[in-house]
Amino acid sequence: MANNKKLRAAVIGTGMGRHHMRGYHDNVASELVAVCDLNVPEAEEIGGRYGATRFTADWRDLVAMDDIDIVSVATPNDHHAEMTIGLLEAGKHVLCEKPMATQLADAEAMVETSNRTGKRLMIDMTLRFLPGLRTMADTARSGILGSIYTARGTLYRRKGVPSLDMPPTGEMAR
Repeated sequence: MANNKKLRAAVIGTGMGRHHMRGYHDNVASELVAVCDLNVPEAEEIGGRYGATRFTADWRDLVAMDDIDIVSVATPNDHHAEMTIGLLEAGKHVLCEKPMATQLADAEAMVETSNRTGKRLMIDMTLRFLPGLRTMADTARSGILGSIYTARGTLYRRKGVPSLDMPPTGEMAR
């Protein structure tokens, strides 16, 4: 970051959110400061591993925290729109898990709120950042492959459980 100010982050949800927590913790440009989950003891246990010092069961508490720059919304899909819109309106940037919303109108409202507030909204489609996929996209854009009219891709998910780092047991790490 140009001004050397760390991005101060909060995460809502301790399921997939634990991967967001680790990411904020491990990135030298950010720090995890707060975690929200209905199960506050679990939020304290997992978030505490990654440096968080504030914990709450109500996402609206994050709205009032003036020192939070970005919030990851890693909750059940039907909560994404309400939380994202509320956080954007409170001046927070939002990284929202996929799928973006359960209704098209909600997704459109999320984008409209981001545009109106000038706060960034990103949907967590992390595969686009994998080196192999970036290389493939760059190669396709370069024109070296000619005019591409069809493509096929596959993704292997062990036991159908999405995880960023699946241990050999095949279960999500705690």
